[in-house]
Amino acid sequence: MAIWKIKAPFTPEQVINLNAYQKQGHFHPFTCGSAKRCVEKVTVRYTQPGVIKEGEDSFEVSTTLVATEAGWVCPNCDYTQDWAWGFMGEPPITQQQHDQNKTIPTKSR
Repeated sequence: MAIWKIKAPFTPEQVINLNAYQKQGHFHPFTCGSAKRCVEKVTVRYTQPGVIKEGEDSFEVSTTLVATEAGWVCPNCDYTQDWAWGFMGEPPITQQQHDQNKTIPTKSR
């Protein structure tokens, strides 16, 4: 089976499906290609006086890309990506379908 790519602009339906795949957890999500720079940028922003509330000593930085009709975008910096795997443009499979696909048939004796 060949794996193909789809390119931005994505349709509204593809955007919904792409973001569903990002959240589903069956695959590693697309992430920021500038993750180190992205995290550094957010760290500087959040460690300025008055930004982190008293008693907070950490925060979470998501580098998971978000699909838009124009393509993937990083929620923290200007990184973009213009492609996705073709199957991701279709509705995601359910957990049951995923589990069934992992089942290896056994030979009858």
